[in-house]
Amino acid sequence: MRNRFLSGSLLLAFCAAALYGADGDKLFFSRNFPGSVPEYFDVTVHTDGKVIYRESPDDELSIEFEAPEVDVSRLFEISEQLGYFERPLAAPKRETAFTGDKILRYTKAGGAGSEVEFVLTDDESAQEMISWFVRVADTEWHRINIERALQFDRLGVNKAILQFHTAFDRGRVVAPRQFLPLLKDIANDMKILHLARSRAAGLAERIEAGAAGGE
Repeated sequence: MRNRFLSGSLLLAFCAAALYGADGDKLFFSRNFPGSVPEYFDVTVHTDGKVIYRESPDDELSIEFEAPEVDVSRLFEISEQLGYFERPLAAPKRETAFTGDKILRYTKAGGAGSEVEFVLTDDESAQEMISWFVRVADTEWHRINIERALQFDRLGVNKAILQFHTAFDRGRVVAPRQFLPLLKDIANDMKILHLARSRAAGLAERIEAGAAGGE
C-alpha cells in the first residue's frame, strides 16, 4: 500500500521551495534505541530535497540521497503545523514498550532553531513524520545490506536483493531511485548469480518507471 506521502500534490513541493528557499531551513530527527538495529540513527532533510542519513553522531560514512519532492513538502508542512517544535510533543507517561529516545529539531537558514525531545507522542502528524524517518532507516539498512553482500558475500547478493524487493513491494522504501546505480551494477556483473542479476534488472526497470515503493 502506498504511504500517505504519495497522496500530496507536486504543487505543494514547489510552494515549499518558494517559501523556504533552495538552501534554507533543515529538519533533523534522531532515535537512540539500545538493542535495536541500528541502535542510533539520525536523518537531516534539507528543503532542496537532500537527505543525510547517519548511524552515529560522528559518522564519517553518512549516506546522502534525494528525497521525493512530495515527501519533503509534507515534512516541512508538518513542521509548521507543529510550531517548528517549540512546544512539547511528549505523551503522558504510561506503561508501554520503550521505543527509543527521539529528537526533532528545526533549524532555520539563519541558524536559529528549536527542538523537542520525547519517547512517545500522541500527535498524529508527529507520528506520521516519525514513521517516514523510520522508513528511511529501514531503507538504508537494505542499501547497506546489499552493498555489504556485494563486497564480501557475492552468494548472498540474491538474498539481500530479495529482502529489498519485498520491502519495495510493500511500499517501505523511501526514494528508491537511490538504488538504481547499485542495481544496475549488479545486473551487469557476470560474476553474480543469474537470478540475482535478473531480479536486480527487473527492480531497476520498475523504479525507473516509477511503479511503486515511495515515488
